[in-house]
Amino acid sequence: MDILSLGFRDLTAAIASYGLGIAIAFSHIFTSPVYGAEQIRFWYSPAGEFTIYIDDLEKFAKEGKLSKRLGFYLDRLPEQQKAQFREALSTRYNISHVTASQFTYSPIGEILVRRLGRILQITPQQNGFYALRAALILSANSEEGLSILNILKRYPVPIIYLDLPSGLQAYAEFSQLVYKKELAIAAIQQQVIAETKNNQNENKTLTNINDLRRSGKVVWTKEQFSYFQSDRHVQIPVDLYLPQGLSHPAPLIVISHGLASNPDTFQYLSQHLASNGFAVAALEHPKTGSRDFAAFLSGLSNAPQPEEAI
Repeated sequence: MDILSLGFRDLTAAIASYGLGIAIAFSHIFTSPVYGAEQIRFWYSPAGEFTIYIDDLEKFAKEGKLSKRLGFYLDRLPEQQKAQFREALSTRYNISHVTASQFTYSPIGEILVRRLGRILQITPQQNGFYALRAALILSANSEEGLSILNILKRYPVPIIYLDLPSGLQAYAEFSQLVYKKELAIAAIQQQVIAETKNNQNENKTLTNINDLRRSGKVVWTKEQFSYFQSDRHVQIPVDLYLPQGLSHPAPLIVISHGLASNPDTFQYLSQHLASNGFAVAALEHPKTGSRDFAAFLSGLSNAPQPEEAI
């Protein structure tokens, strides 16, 4: 497997398809009860080792039935959290096996799966990366579709060893990131409010900030524009939203969409701003936009390169 992983380091659509073919070829083996995961084991100090059975999780997810074994863990949870856990197990994600393969063989996908493999291990202290990648692809390729429960069922070893400390640490880190994000957003909102109060009377050409919550009455037109970026040898398309009939030059706002997106994502905002007297230039970033990622995830092109985002 180490030799194979080196061969897959440079992602191409052909290699990803080859990896997908291997996973599907072994699907008949992995779907056998002998090779599918039956248990999840974890160690909780100082109490010792505990076991959760996949069959109990499946009955709970599909029928809402809580076995005595699974009830040992879940009976302590409020009913709302039980319902959320059941929904998390059974939620089906509309992702094809091709997309799952392309993602898990991409550089960032491999990093994420390896991190998850530290938590869902093949044996104690052995990263479950390869088993988890196969389970993701096989789950997406099955009739049941991609879900947490289906991934666990198609994990190609009888016992999944859960590294509970690593899992709790990952959850704590994720919760901390969410908390910091909320703090950052709140700080930005406070800064905007403060700057708005200071600048509201200084710049009479801008629309009153309170009015921006509603659509304006300014008539605007939409035009297409493009320019050639010589250092990258690419053509940059731009949607221009131009307010008409103003007595002063319109302030310009440039909207730059995010990774795997496009200018249409913020079309509602562009139109809203134009109706309030702002000119808007909505750029499209070639090689990292939605069409490029759609082609990659469909197996029709290579992965977008990081330097293109820069």
